[in-house]
Amino acid sequence: MYKNIVFKVSVVVVILILVGFVFAMFGKKDTSRIKTKTKLSSSELLQKTTNSDSLLLNDYIEKAIEVTGPIKDITIKDNKVTILLHGGHESRLVICEMQTNQNKYMDQLSKGEVVNIKGVFKGVLLDAILLNCIIIEKNRNG
Repeated sequence: MYKNIVFKVSVVVVILILVGFVFAMFGKKDTSRIKTKTKLSSSELLQKTTNSDSLLLNDYIEKAIEVTGPIKDITIKDNKVTILLHGGHESRLVICEMQTNQNKYMDQLSKGEVVNIKGVFKGVLLDAILLNCIIIEKNRNG
């Protein structure tokens, strides 16, 4: 009976390890390894969401795109960093949730600074949303 319990527990542990391994390998995209579909400024991206070009954005969903714009704010919650980019619209932003390996660069960024961010475009509610973002470059002069 003891051997039966040990066997069952061992099987469960092996299954949990395999599930964890599969999630680690395939659960998160490393955006640096994905080819960029398009490059837009934050204002171009937000402008496309409000006019007849909005259907063209469907081609970019789940694809990596690069967006360049000025930083409105940087927020950190539960070790997740989000950069908000201005886009020329008072009430609408580009929301970029950063990959965790980018956290070390956040103290080098400041509000108003222009950055080029690459992320996986998820779509638009009121704001444009990009996930798994990485910093491509920054330009303090705008």
